[in-house]
Amino acid sequence: EVEARSGFSQQYLSDLERGKRNPTVITVYELAEALGVSYLDLLTPLGKRDR
Repeated sequence: EVEARSGFSQQYLSDLERGKRNPTVITVYELAEALGVSYLDLLTPLGKRDR
């Protein structure tokens, strides 16, 4: 579903998740839009959220 919403291929998304690729600022923004979250949610480490 993320692939369809974002326009990024499954392989590209998989590579991002595994740290094989580094997203651009635009990529992070577009992924956040596709997921319906703030780009900050994608950039903030899990332990640092809601502080």
